[in-house]
Amino acid sequence: MAAVRAVLFDKDGTLFDFYKTWGPVTEAAALAVADGDKAKADHILVNSGKDMATGRYVPGSPIASGSNQEIAQLWADLLGRSHEVADIYRHMEAMFLENQKKGAVPVVDLPVFFQRLRGRGLKLGIATMDSEQGALAAMERYAAGDDSAFGDLYDLLAPRLYDYLASQVRNRALAEDLVQQTFLQLHRARGSFLAGADVRPWAFAIARRLMIDGFRRNKLETAQLAEESRKPEGGSAEAPDQQLAAKQLAARVADALDKMPESQRTAFQLVKQNGLSLAQAAEVLGTTITAVKLRLHRAVQGLRAVTGDESGDFE
Repeated sequence: MAAVRAVLFDKDGTLFDFYKTWGPVTEAAALAVADGDKAKADHILVNSGKDMATGRYVPGSPIASGSNQEIAQLWADLLGRSHEVADIYRHMEAMFLENQKKGAVPVVDLPVFFQRLRGRGLKLGIATMDSEQGALAAMERYAAGDDSAFGDLYDLLAPRLYDYLASQVRNRALAEDLVQQTFLQLHRARGSFLAGADVRPWAFAIARRLMIDGFRRNKLETAQLAEESRKPEGGSAEAPDQQLAAKQLAARVADALDKMPESQRTAFQLVKQNGLSLAQAAEVLGTTITAVKLRLHRAVQGLRAVTGDESGDFE
């Protein structure tokens, strides 16, 4: 068995006590959405994953693993108020954000725990379902001088920034270095951040500018394909023929992306792989939404032509 080189934590339920952190506010949100009707609140909680006998949430249920948007949609449908889903979502988001500001309940002394793991040479990462509004709230706190908000901001932005940069430079170490440079720039410029502005396009724009500057200084090896980043980290339960087919498809997609014009490739990666909206991608790229749509359409058509996929998987 290969040695463990990195650990990716699921934040809620692994590093933080899920029930102590989110249980009370979830119950309060359900009651608020149900307009104070306890029976209706219990109804939507049970049908979205709560076991009333134990008070816990069923693994894999919407409450346990869904996004706030998914929970809002389900609750609106259960209450016969599907037309109000946007209002329900905003109300829930406000409650969850207020709860987030008060701080989560860790399961252990996290600084000591992380220090021990890093002392063993392990790379650490955190997966989170926290929302874009959470990133905005963290950035506003950080811009106002609250240094403790940096951890929240990093957890919310770093994974997406890394994915984007790694796909561009094809080198893990360089991508990690660019992420650190991006946050250094964010730190230096935090005093100029406008409250209420969207932090993700700003962060991606900084990362992209640093990457381009690096290319111009010839500090990034554009010809390096970083084959190691495409190697699997561990074993797979898939049959050999399935593994081969998946590897061949991934290679065709990667090759097609490599051969695309940079404008089309970047639009595809920002929107489809990193989850930015068309407007956010347009802000990062310094162009119009219409231009992003056109670049994205051409990128999707190019991928379909190479893979023969007409199923809409690239939509």
